[in-house]
Amino acid sequence: MWSASPHRVVRDNGDHLTLAYWPGIQSLAPTTWIEWLRGGDDSIRKQAIPDLARGQWELGRWTWRGTSAPSWFGLDPNFSIHRFCPIDGRPPRWYVNFECPPRSTAIGIDTFDLLLDLAAARWQAANHAPWLDRITRNPQARWLNSPRDLDDVPDLAHLANQRNELLVLVTYYAPNRDCDGPGSGAPTAKEYEAFIDGLIVALGSVRAAIVVEPDAVAAECFDRERSDLLKGTFRRRASPARKASL
Repeated sequence: MWSASPHRVVRDNGDHLTLAYWPGIQSLAPTTWIEWLRGGDDSIRKQAIPDLARGQWELGRWTWRGTSAPSWFGLDPNFSIHRFCPIDGRPPRWYVNFECPPRSTAIGIDTFDLLLDLAAARWQAANHAPWLDRITRNPQARWLNSPRDLDDVPDLAHLANQRNELLVLVTYYAPNRDCDGPGSGAPTAKEYEAFIDGLIVALGSVRAAIVVEPDAVAAECFDRERSDLLKGTFRRRASPARKASL
């Protein structure tokens, strides 16, 4: 069991199921996920994937907080939809979770996330394919979530250059990144531009592919200010050695 949480059934017609949960609900969750929520260390969150692939993890008690959320299952067999509504009145956020079709049990429903990294690891184990270690045991891109993450870029660039490999980076520091207001991503547009300038300096002339701010355009808080900021980001990164994707 990866996680377990009680929900209230709002609607169940046999095909479509609507559930709800709210702050104060007691649940079981992986201890790595709980530590990440409490401390903000993203490296702890990322450890959850290899733990799950190995089938070795621990569950801890977690009290849901911050949002109420209705969830819809059965609209499609391969995903569920969740609407997170902050209790402080901020705009809600939608989330689509790709997963196996839910299965009814005596105590509720059971399903399984379709994690691509995990799928590769499970196939590798089932087919005795150690040659897949380079995929299942190594991140395929380095995420840059804050200015401190730039400290590692010169070494990464140097190593990629030595090996004649393409360095793949993901920037994830746009202001109001999660549509949660201040504290989510860069405090201001000027600090985000400084972050991008720091990345360009750290890369030098090394070849790199850069994924720019995943979900920044699709987010509900996308506006003209964010559009102009992303356009400026692309202009700053213009170089024959760098390929950017939004």
